[in-house]
Amino acid sequence: MARTKKVGRFLILSDAGDGVGLAVRLKAEGHDVKVKIFDPSHDEQGKGLIEPALEYKSGQTVIADVTGFGHILEEFRDGGTKVFGGSVFADKLETDRGLAEEVMNDAGIETPEAVNVTSWSDAAEACERLGSDGGKVVIKPEGGLSGVVPSYVASDVEDAHSMLKVFEKEQGSAEVEITVQEFVEGVAVSTEGWFNGKEWAEGMFNHTIERKHSMNGDLGPSGGCTGNVIWRCDISDPIVKQTLIKLTKVLQKHNYVGIIDINCIVNEEGIYGLEFTPRFGYDSFPTTLHSLCDFNFGAFLDTMARGDTPTDTLSEGFGVGVRLSLPPWPSEKYHAQAGVSIRGFKEDDKQWFYPYGVMLVDGELQSSHGVGILGVVNGHGDSIGEGFARAYEIVTRLRIPEVQYRTDLAQVCLKDYRELRRILTDGDEGWIGVDLDGTLATYSKWSDDIGEPIDPMVSKVKRWISEGKEVRVFTARGSQSEGKYEQLIKIYDWIKEHIGEPLEVTHEKDPQMLRLYDDRVRQVEANEGVLV
Repeated sequence: MARTKKVGRFLILSDAGDGVGLAVRLKAEGHDVKVKIFDPSHDEQGKGLIEPALEYKSGQTVIADVTGFGHILEEFRDGGTKVFGGSVFADKLETDRGLAEEVMNDAGIETPEAVNVTSWSDAAEACERLGSDGGKVVIKPEGGLSGVVPSYVASDVEDAHSMLKVFEKEQGSAEVEITVQEFVEGVAVSTEGWFNGKEWAEGMFNHTIERKHSMNGDLGPSGGCTGNVIWRCDISDPIVKQTLIKLTKVLQKHNYVGIIDINCIVNEEGIYGLEFTPRFGYDSFPTTLHSLCDFNFGAFLDTMARGDTPTDTLSEGFGVGVRLSLPPWPSEKYHAQAGVSIRGFKEDDKQWFYPYGVMLVDGELQSSHGVGILGVVNGHGDSIGEGFARAYEIVTRLRIPEVQYRTDLAQVCLKDYRELRRILTDGDEGWIGVDLDGTLATYSKWSDDIGEPIDPMVSKVKRWISEGKEVRVFTARGSQSEGKYEQLIKIYDWIKEHIGEPLEVTHEKDPQMLRLYDDRVRQVEANEGVLV
């Protein structure tokens, strides 16, 4: 007799509809799922895609997609209901930076020096002290300012004073709660794990590198997350061991069931904890869900909520996400226009899209009322570049009036990933560039198709890889505007077929390039300009 597939029943509690994408995934897996959105200004989010909830029904597993539902979830849990993601402790852990720092210090996690102040004058003095050597300082709003005034990295004390005056003028109040934190140079990385109240799900640890600024080159205002890259790690990973594993006892004490992320700065001196995200991360969770969770996610959540340990594991490779938005986002003072058509999705593309502010009207996907964040287009690849090429191939086919997204995520995320790897492995010898057309592959004239492999050069590349050297394919095929990402995907597929190892693809030099093999170049004497 065939085994009947178990169907879960879920109720997602949401402030502004951020869990709509999770509901769509659970629904696609065959589970019964409903969403309760509490903010009426976002109640159209997901309309036509998911079923709204009117009340809790017996047997549902209750999930919160954001902090702030701690008291409600604990009431459900005390009544015997299965609950995932949230508690009073989790709410405080994210909103009370003093508590977060105390938890880190008690667990033996190193943190940058920080001062909590309650007046603008004390904030100015703290900036002067922590930035006295000409360094940067971080201004983090607390209390009533949290979520209203953005965190700000000041380039020096003068810049910090200037921004404090702007904040004070905007708030118009002498009452303030701000944390001024020492700025630590290094790579910002978030490390995430899943805890069932007793122990970690060992196959579910991952790292995230994200970009917050809304414009290329890390310009413009912060949008929380405009793009990210995620990859799995294990319990023996040095960042996991020095951060999340040290939290095991405190999470057991509070019977924490859910996902938890610690944001850190990593440099040659150590790993410094900054803050916690004890909830589904934006946009790390959408990317993890769509690119690395190749299993029944609803069954996984049910297992965790029961306090059992799942055997599911994240996939290998790199998951990436590109956030799509409409003006005036990233400003959240005004709402974006509803009813903007979102066209261009193919049927297969839908498995890569995590919706936020969208709705389905008469069969057409449109923007809904909200701050203008449409959703995240995700991708997966054996290299970071491949993942972004597959995500951008979808993005560039979409037809959305005034759509906004960053186009430099592959480059900036790869740069940070390589720096993190250099720090953790204590060394980086740079990379070797190898031209594609005419060097790795046969070439006579331009064609969309890539030629046959040139065996002697392919053998050299394989030897360099076996010696631990980093090789990148250097080609102009990745520089065109028309059809760029289709070409990049073809290159990554060609590399897999003929090299057998994932390689990054680039059309740009950087200071870490050691040498370039190309059929068109002429070598010159260094600093002389004379042909060799």
